Amino acid sequence: MLMHYGITRNTQMDGVIQGKFSALVPSKDGKLPSEAAQDEVTLIMLGARSNHPLGIFAPGYADLEDYMNRMLTQLAENANEYGYLGYSNWLENNARTNNNQVMIACYFRTIEDLHAYAHSPLHREAWNWWNSLTKSRPYLAINHEVYQSPKKHWENIYINCHPSGINAMVRTEEGWTRPIVDARRGGMRSQTGRMSRSAGDDNEKYGPEPY
Repeated sequence: MLMHYGITRNTQMDGVIQGKFSALVPSKDGKLPSEAAQDEVTLIMLGARSNHPLGIFAPGYADLEDYMNRMLTQLAENANEYGYLGYSNWLENNARTNNNQVMIACYFRTIEDLHAYAHSPLHREAWNWWNSLTKSRPYLAINHEVYQSPKKHWENIYINCHPSGINAMVRTEEGWTRPIVDARRGGMRSQTGRMSRSAGDDNEKYGPEPY
């Protein structure tokens, strides 16, 4: 209530980027592309859930979580080698009261990069571990969805948001960077503009935007 009435600072706004912004994918040396959606992007959505009465405390779930954390750490430390761009994660809160399904969105430069990592030693170790326990741990669930977006077939927009998704962090040879650009100007103003299919003036007929 103190935050609501302005008596104390609203800490929920910490890290929020005000206004309208978008994210581009820089090259491995950290340079922003000359046009939006210049290269392809591949997204893999990873999910894990425990269907056991003990939820995340069920036998085997801690090992599943450990493998995931190890792989995310490996990807972060060797991002350019694996064509890894970054990730965001969420908890599903509308299916069950225990909210124990985790969803992770991982971004790669190409589908070939993702495929190569899937057959790398650590992922193969995790893969073999999973195959060894599916009969003894039938309550453990995993899933993935993969989407390959060719160049000029993807875009993103954020308004008054914390960095998340593809704009959160991207690893380059110079280190981690946030590939955020102003989406109020030029071609970044519209969906087709952010896919380099127009000059970004598609929506001008609706009048000026409020941000």
